Amino acid sequence: LTGVLPRTDDACCACRFYSLLIDLTVVLDLKAQAGSAVAGAYYITPPACAAFAVEQTNELLLHFATAVRTNSFAGSHNSLLDADEGDPGAFMDRSIMEGDPHSIVEAMCVCGYSIGSTKGLVYIRAEYPLAINRLKTAINQAREYGLLGDHILGTDFSFDIEIRYGAGAFVCGEETALIHSMEGKRGEPTLKPPFPAESGYLGKPTNVNNVETLANIPIILTKGADWFATIGTERSKGTKVFALAGKINNVGLIEVPMGTTLREVIYEIGGGIKGGKKFKAVQTGGPSGGCLTEKHLDTPIDFDNLLAVGSM
Repeated sequence: LTGVLPRTDDACCACRFYSLLIDLTVVLDLKAQAGSAVAGAYYITPPACAAFAVEQTNELLLHFATAVRTNSFAGSHNSLLDADEGDPGAFMDRSIMEGDPHSIVEAMCVCGYSIGSTKGLVYIRAEYPLAINRLKTAINQAREYGLLGDHILGTDFSFDIEIRYGAGAFVCGEETALIHSMEGKRGEPTLKPPFPAESGYLGKPTNVNNVETLANIPIILTKGADWFATIGTERSKGTKVFALAGKINNVGLIEVPMGTTLREVIYEIGGGIKGGKKFKAVQTGGPSGGCLTEKHLDTPIDFDNLLAVGSM
């Protein structure tokens, strides 16, 4: 894709498909991807994961924000993947599911193991037919290899994944609206508490994460939390995937370390404004985000800074 930074394996987190799956030596061929299940895509799925106690698994994720969630979901009944992605111009999650669906299947298994869940649910918009097809293929392949289902690889851990479809309503990206939609109700958000961790899908405790979040988990457990913590800023670790769209020369997906400045994203990676025109503003965070102007060009992009300028 135009605008994607050259990557090495050590720099690649969420979008591993921009390079290769861990230790794979061939570019992904989704029709022949069954081999990846034994060639490296499931290094940390039980019984390998069973070598860690649940507490150890969560400890390894402490440098990653999702650990806050997994630590509060012990005994959950459902692990739910938010693959709705309704922001206009956004296709980060879609590309991960199309390019490396096994990373999602693997991560959901780990999430299920960490919180004591046996059931994973994927909520995805029907407008993503290719992503749906490839995710289905990955799920079926994982079942064939004994990486999903009852007593995975002969262990006491059982976990399986189902796909549920949404009609593309933007509001269903919000977790309570998403859950209502899955239950066959009007997709409208409700006040919290109760949080989904307390009462979610069908009234049961439910862990909700998005695609990019879960796609980080396998490589964190493979390379370690200390390795992950070397990327990004003090309080925002790892990389972030952005969709560049609008009047910019290089459109497409990019993955950059947290703390990269807006100037680097727009001019060094994005190639500047079309026609050499002056930069006016950029919107971040989708419709619910905000606009950053020229005075923000040298602001490092991380969660704290975006919150401080009201653009997240």
